[in-house]
Amino acid sequence: MPDDTIKEIAARFSKGTVETKKEKILSWLFYLAIALILTLTAIGIMEKSKESRDHYVVTLIGPIKVNKKVESGYKVIGRYKLWNPSPLKFNFEELDSIRALLPVWLKETYPEEAFHFDPAPTSFQLKDKLNYKFTMLEKGHFIEIDFYRLVLSDGKRRLSLFIGKGCRLDYDRGIAVNVLAYPFHTEEWEKQFSDKRLFRVGDLW
Repeated sequence: MPDDTIKEIAARFSKGTVETKKEKILSWLFYLAIALILTLTAIGIMEKSKESRDHYVVTLIGPIKVNKKVESGYKVIGRYKLWNPSPLKFNFEELDSIRALLPVWLKETYPEEAFHFDPAPTSFQLKDKLNYKFTMLEKGHFIEIDFYRLVLSDGKRRLSLFIGKGCRLDYDRGIAVNVLAYPFHTEEWEKQFSDKRLFRVGDLW
């Protein structure tokens, strides 16, 4: 076989070998890039999953993590609200106070209106009419406050109001106490906190 033919075959073989090495390197780099992308994606999903396990509600002082409350049975039912499986109950002394404060609050809140409740609700009736709706944290002097809705009617219009009982610090005695919250709140007030979108880290509040 002529020398020129042998050299030509050798050159082709050598060229093919080089191209094969390049292809292997490119293939290796391609799979490395894919592996890196998949790893970063998995890490991102894990971090997102970790964040999604955190629960928050927004308060007047900012977002508060409520994981421990959720673990104890609470539910996050909105951006500002929790559902308490065991809300504070009004005792009969507090029910009497609510009954006495209702006409005062109505006159202060709706000075142009004249309500005539007939018959005026008794403390026993109030107990049945008060329906627990939600809980808020860090509201005013209260660490935590459970809100009940009361619906009243004078035959001409229905009126919904929200009455709270909560836990606050008694600075004189240095202890936490559960007390009736006053003033009461209107339905318009409650609508300000009715956003059901859950707070996530990075959201504006």
